[in-house]
Amino acid sequence: DEAGFGGRCFGAAMAIRDILFHGKGVVVIASNDALGDTGLISGHAAVLYLGRYWDAEGDHDLEHIKDYARFEVDDADYATRYSEYTGKAWDVKAATTVSVHHYPDGIAMWPDRETDYDEFADKLFAALKLKSESSAEGAH
Repeated sequence: DEAGFGGRCFGAAMAIRDILFHGKGVVVIASNDALGDTGLISGHAAVLYLGRYWDAEGDHDLEHIKDYARFEVDDADYATRYSEYTGKAWDVKAATTVSVHHYPDGIAMWPDRETDYDEFADKLFAALKLKSESSAEGAH
């Protein structure tokens, strides 16, 4: 949706890595550096597999993943948070500087986010089952 994943992308990335790619692939998090200075992880998580970045919407290039961590300079919520925590002005550099972090072994889910993983895992299993049944019917 247009509002983003609301932090649920971590659970989706782990489920995609574990279920679709059988534990292979690297969980990647693109995050805004300036907001990281305030203790806020704001960006997007996906799985790097065979040169493409996969999230709940499909496969993408790295720039698409990084775009989730780039913000408008006139975004008052982020500007206020950044200024209050750091004493610095929210500017173009702060709004758009992104780091990409790779986690080959995945990431530990926060306890309150484990249900995100379970929800995405259930959806993936259901989709795979439906595809398998559809393929079996087409073989007859």
